[in-house]
Amino acid sequence: IACRVPIGRERARRQIAVARAFAHGVADFEAVRASVVRYTEAAARKLRSDGSAAGLVSVFVRTDPFRLDHTAYMNAAHTILPVATPDVRRLVEAALDALRRVYRPGYIYRKSGVVLDRLCPAECVPGDLFVRDDLERERRLSTLIGTLEKRHGRGCLRLASGGVHQADWQLRRDLLSPRYTTRWNELAVARA
Repeated sequence: IACRVPIGRERARRQIAVARAFAHGVADFEAVRASVVRYTEAAARKLRSDGSAAGLVSVFVRTDPFRLDHTAYMNAAHTILPVATPDVRRLVEAALDALRRVYRPGYIYRKSGVVLDRLCPAECVPGDLFVRDDLERERRLSTLIGTLEKRHGRGCLRLASGGVHQADWQLRRDLLSPRYTTRWNELAVARA
């Protein structure tokens, strides 16, 4: 018997993952850290747009498995949050905690990623008697960040721990195909 979702009710996400391969191999912890912060920000943006909160943050790193001249390494770790949150600051703190456990110096990393799991609606987050929570303050901050990003564009607010300069670990975009259907400034021009 097929299970169908009623019309008008979409199935909620089970997890949110953001991962990218680096343009070049990266051996520096600060560069890997900056990538994990940026990916956590992107995942938190998706979390906010869904109106959800995350209770678990996982981070993974890996080297290039096809390079025979380098030692291969892949590892992942997760941090369980005491209270599910949509707050990007807490998510980044948990992601960096997991990164410190999996990062090993001496390797040239080619990819990192962040996965948010144990998702639940942000308005239904259960409290914890032993954790001082500022849930209402976090919700207001998340709403403010979402409003500012809608008004001024994605990425107008960033955490300083993600770095302020264009990083060498980011994807190369020199072979990016034109986006005629989504960017006015890349629209094809016919000349007679």
